[in-house]
Amino acid sequence: MGLKKMQARLNEGIRVTESIKNEIKKYACYLATFLRTKKLLAKELEFRQAKEGMGQTGSIMYLTGYAPYDSINLLLTAAKNEKWGILVSEPSEEDMVPTLIRNPRWISIIQPVFKLIEVIPGYRELDISPLFLLFLSLFFGMIIGDAGYGAVYFFITFWLHKKFSQKVTDTRLFFLIYMFSACAIFWGLLTGTVFGQEWYLKAGLKPFTPILNDTKFLQAFCFFLGAFHLSLGHCWQAARKTPSLTALSDIGWIFVLWAAFFLAKTLILNDPFPYFGKWFIIAGLSLVVLFSSPQRNIFKMIGQGLGTVALSLVNNFTDVVSYVRLFAVGLAGVAIADTVNSLASNFGTSNILLKIAIVFVGHTINIILGPMSVLVHGIRLNVLEFSGHAGLSWSGVAYKPLRE
Repeated sequence: MGLKKMQARLNEGIRVTESIKNEIKKYACYLATFLRTKKLLAKELEFRQAKEGMGQTGSIMYLTGYAPYDSINLLLTAAKNEKWGILVSEPSEEDMVPTLIRNPRWISIIQPVFKLIEVIPGYRELDISPLFLLFLSLFFGMIIGDAGYGAVYFFITFWLHKKFSQKVTDTRLFFLIYMFSACAIFWGLLTGTVFGQEWYLKAGLKPFTPILNDTKFLQAFCFFLGAFHLSLGHCWQAARKTPSLTALSDIGWIFVLWAAFFLAKTLILNDPFPYFGKWFIIAGLSLVVLFSSPQRNIFKMIGQGLGTVALSLVNNFTDVVSYVRLFAVGLAGVAIADTVNSLASNFGTSNILLKIAIVFVGHTINIILGPMSVLVHGIRLNVLEFSGHAGLSWSGVAYKPLRE
């Protein structure tokens, strides 16, 4: 194809593109009506699907479904007034019952996170919202680890809250970020980290808790946090299983977790393994082997218990050690902030604009990457590690009744 022909095709493409843009602009005034009509059609489709899903026996049509236990009286009253036949019963073990979660207002601020990662506990599973909120807030503070960054998140959220509070129906996300930001500010002040740590310490300013800057102590703290967090999952499991003897197997796993904590300190931090650690291992494994599936056939019971130990023993150690990611990712964020400050300080006072540009761009990138790290690591520790020990598979579907 010659150059003239290529230019002609390019000009034709530009002309067609402009024509399409003008056509779209011509119909843009109908957008609000289109979206409203689309919403009505979606509701109509939902109603038709429910109608077509009705069962029929002879001339009788019937619906089956689920309702919250505290709305049953309203349903019975409506049935009486409308002359409906109605049968209310408890769901069976085989039923796929939807999950409706109601929490106090301070706990419900964690719901935007569940919506983001699209998980919900099953009908017969635990609702870990309170622990999820508390520990994710702590993880956010440790991973961000900078009071300056926390203040930036806080003030940006405050500005967005003021600007859009009247337009947004669900404001829980704002309060969730307020809580996360406060944790980052608190942890940053404890470690003496405000837009980086080196300048803060060189200026003669002291952190509130200097020991949190000790690498060995902070790694040990992460292992402790892991053992404690996972133990709460097994405590919850044991409380639910009581008075069944299987609750003792979860007590056994708690002993194993704390033995894993001491072992991690020994292997990674070179701390001596405590003399009572072996009794934690013996007691824990004995309880798991004997009470994972208690039954009269002792050989079968021990065999199944040993199988459980073989499958889960190493996982308990790796799960405790995996909490060290809080230290590693937090340290990386502080290192990036310090590097940005060092790069800017290498330029003289004559290059003040360049110094400002380096500081602004560098810290902005770090501020953006921080929440992504929390999303990957902080949420993972709750959704995978903790949930696995709490017996939570996130197999639920949300309760979404047909309604106007």
